[in-house]
Amino acid sequence: TKGKSYLHQILKETKRLETMIQRVEEYILIRRPIFQKEKMDEVIETVLQTFSKEAAEKEVSINLEAQVLKEGREFFIDKDLIAKALIYILENSMEAVVQKPVGKKGRIIKVTLFEDGENIGVSISDRGEGIPQKNLDQIFEPFFSTRPERVGLGLTFAKKVVEEQGGVIQVESRLKRGTTVTLTFPKDRRRILRRERISPESTGENID
Repeated sequence: TKGKSYLHQILKETKRLETMIQRVEEYILIRRPIFQKEKMDEVIETVLQTFSKEAAEKEVSINLEAQVLKEGREFFIDKDLIAKALIYILENSMEAVVQKPVGKKGRIIKVTLFEDGENIGVSISDRGEGIPQKNLDQIFEPFFSTRPERVGLGLTFAKKVVEEQGGVIQVESRLKRGTTVTLTFPKDRRRILRRERISPESTGENID
């Protein structure tokens, strides 16, 4: 029994190190965005489908609230990078809410898609343990984490990806009350993107 326990610990530590190495490589080797016309609601739905199995295994409910966006909801982003950023944020929320007992209302993650003037945004909210005020200024720093087993690059990755695509990421949190991470992107992407950064397949139009 002791030997099995020791082996289990070694395997667990090996997996943790492999995950840490993978996260570091992903951050260091973030590719340059390739922009194509996308619909944010479809990007979010794809992410949630990918994440649904893990959520079900941990008995976490994910609720999607989406406004009916006006026409012209397509805009230029790199959907694969944005999807990865959203997954990292969801993973953080998942870790926060699984501390709650099964069956409690706290095991819920709310994903909201909204339109605000000239911006399209998505927010991810949880009722987890929250982030101490003293740590809020550090959460985007590489390798900062309140959990020793974590490499602390998820939010760093997300911030870099979002800002490289003309967006803004904000975090609001209250200790013992939960956390909300909000990503906003300007709907009119054509004015801020260079021609060479647009995928040729994405549009036949000229980009100003």
